[in-house]
Amino acid sequence: MFNGVVATDSGRVRGVESEGCWSFLGIRYAAPVSGMARFAAPRPVQPWKGIFSADVVSPVAPQPRTGIGSYLPGDPMEQGEDCLSLNVWTAGCDAERRPVIVFLHGGAFLSGTGAGVLYRGDGFARRGVVLVTLNYRLGFLGFLAHPALESAGAHLANRGLLDQLSALAWVEKNIAEFGGDPANVTLVGESAGAMSIADLVSSGELSGRVRRVVLESGATSIASRADAFEMAERFVSLLGDRYVRVESLASAPMAELIAAQDSVIAEFGGAAGMPFRPIVDGELLRVHPDAAIAAGASAGLEVLAGTNRDEFRLFTFAQPEIPTLDDDGLGRLLDGYLEEAGMSVTARAVIDCFRQARGRQRLDIRPRDLFEAIGTDLVFRIPTLRLLAAHERFGGRAFCYRFDQESPFAQGALGACHALELPFVFGTLNNPIVAFFSGTGEAATAISEEMQGAWSDFARTGRPARSYDEWPEYEPSQRMTRIFGGSPGVVSGPGEAERAFLDQHLPAYGGGLPT
Repeated sequence: MFNGVVATDSGRVRGVESEGCWSFLGIRYAAPVSGMARFAAPRPVQPWKGIFSADVVSPVAPQPRTGIGSYLPGDPMEQGEDCLSLNVWTAGCDAERRPVIVFLHGGAFLSGTGAGVLYRGDGFARRGVVLVTLNYRLGFLGFLAHPALESAGAHLANRGLLDQLSALAWVEKNIAEFGGDPANVTLVGESAGAMSIADLVSSGELSGRVRRVVLESGATSIASRADAFEMAERFVSLLGDRYVRVESLASAPMAELIAAQDSVIAEFGGAAGMPFRPIVDGELLRVHPDAAIAAGASAGLEVLAGTNRDEFRLFTFAQPEIPTLDDDGLGRLLDGYLEEAGMSVTARAVIDCFRQARGRQRLDIRPRDLFEAIGTDLVFRIPTLRLLAAHERFGGRAFCYRFDQESPFAQGALGACHALELPFVFGTLNNPIVAFFSGTGEAATAISEEMQGAWSDFARTGRPARSYDEWPEYEPSQRMTRIFGGSPGVVSGPGEAERAFLDQHLPAYGGGLPT
């Protein structure tokens, strides 16, 4: 009879059984990142003797306590450098080879944890899927980038991505002991987690480790080297240093480093601006990820990707100027977004396109509604659709979804906002705090069952529905999209007028290949 003890390559761990599901929490997949290791590639865990009690999650990666990825009641609160851990949920530690989902949390590359209450894996385990969630280095620890780090023996950039790869290597070596199939791994991510996956797809490092990927509300995300290096220099200046020196960063108290990061975030316009992100470092990421995917980097994978209908409402909800926004203010706000996107069109032309499209659909056309719709498309939907189109061009199987279920919070002001799909995917609607955001009841439960079933089927077979008629593959001429919530079903090319307009005026995907 199984006694809850599993042997890993670093030592034995004891899990906890509850209602037919085993959980193993806080298993270290890499060594603590203290001192000079703060900015080095992840290092192997020191093997332990005896049995590790895997009943409590580890500390989370050092991060701000406010903003995107803020804690929910029940989430771990302790922060620390011994944070590179993962959690496993399974229906049985036996010889059965169940499909495996590895989940990467979001949080703008600044905050979050794989041990959050949103991401409990009991529901997937009961569907015969082994779920793994993990922590990775965030903010300056994971993504501060500067040549001085490399010259000092640390790692130039992208340490958070290297952590994710280290966790995948742990899964490859150990997941069979937890009843999982190391040859059938699906990598799922939301927001910054999805962006991480898209970047890793471009690197080629997922080959042989992952068969499928799910991108929820995120495609590739890269900072320019110049911007990243300038951000690093500003960061150390707030610590009182004139130069980036890994020795100083390695010895500085963590509280001072977090305070400097908070100042950078404030100067950068908030956490949603993502001041610390991956860069093309010449090692892990050798070219811009868009260019790599446009050239076929994702062809060997099966892809499920989508966005939420009102992504941007999560970010505009607390902005005091948004309710009183007029057309002139809308134009000024959009100018920065269009410049960042490299668009060859005026804000007025974009506004007119969206106003006409929403008018035909009899949707709200207030300036704030237009801003939220344009922001959703520019930042989330269009990058996702472009990635899917590039993937399909090389013969890869792809499926697209859109999440339309609205949050009841604040009398529906959030709509189907960013991150709202998560409790539906994970089946965590019963948490009372989560339910305040997501809603509950028979209709919400039915959507959750449908989404968790689709994600499980995709992990098991590469198709998110048992019938092709229920959810056809995505291809650019039809853009078949599965809608969850709202008016559910499969539709062809939702928001096509806006998509076509933006795609026409954005730079060619991949730096020269047609979309």
